Amino acid sequence: MRFDNYSPLQKGAEIGVVKDVYYSEEQPRALPTGIVHCFWTLKTVRRLKKDFTYTVMPDACIDFVFDIARMTAPIVMTPTVAIETLNLGTKFHYVGVRFNPGVFKNGVNLKDVIGNQKELDGPLLEGMGMADTALLASQSEQDHYVQLEKAIGALIDSRLVERNNFIENVLRSMQHGLTINEVADKAGYSSRQLRRKVYSETGYSPLQLRRIVRFQSVLSSGEYELRFADQSHLIKEFKAVTGVSYASFARKFIDVRKVQS
Repeated sequence: MRFDNYSPLQKGAEIGVVKDVYYSEEQPRALPTGIVHCFWTLKTVRRLKKDFTYTVMPDACIDFVFDIARMTAPIVMTPTVAIETLNLGTKFHYVGVRFNPGVFKNGVNLKDVIGNQKELDGPLLEGMGMADTALLASQSEQDHYVQLEKAIGALIDSRLVERNNFIENVLRSMQHGLTINEVADKAGYSSRQLRRKVYSETGYSPLQLRRIVRFQSVLSSGEYELRFADQSHLIKEFKAVTGVSYASFARKFIDVRKVQS
């Protein structure tokens, strides 16, 4: 993970079981920086023999998800501070946009969205002009992303989403290992003021956000021991996020050879 920019990863397909499942991410080409983390596609290459379980990694981002296969209404979702598993069945095709933490100014009740899947409606859906997912049907992956860029551009023009420099700086401080009190001091806030502001703009407390950032640093580096002060803290915090030990999690989701290359 680069310290100049929070760049969370989603590694929710287990190593060795993804040959018939396609996942890709692409950076926006024409949007202002700092708002959209990526566009993404998750789909089956061919029908699977058994249901596919996707593990959503906590990242503090908010996703708009379009179900291309079923043509159902788009949803808005974000994980909690713990991993979540989704049974996607044997055939699926999703396209989505992942927004950076803290960019929503109106239209999203963060308290209701975190840990849930809500139908996308109200000013955000109206602002995007994409109420009918048929707009994304029968097109290439690149065509999907072009349409999404136009839709997000409309949200930016309406000031429903905008870059959040304050949250970016908080995330950067947390990536550098600062404590909550140190993050508050650096931002010029008391700890209580920081807690209120971070929660109102991301839906997470500073402690929750810091836990997510530390977990994401593990996904990008594979060097778990370097992120924690002692072994007991390592075991406790990692299990709180994943429900399993780091070794067990890494065998499924972290290809250390790729991380170190």
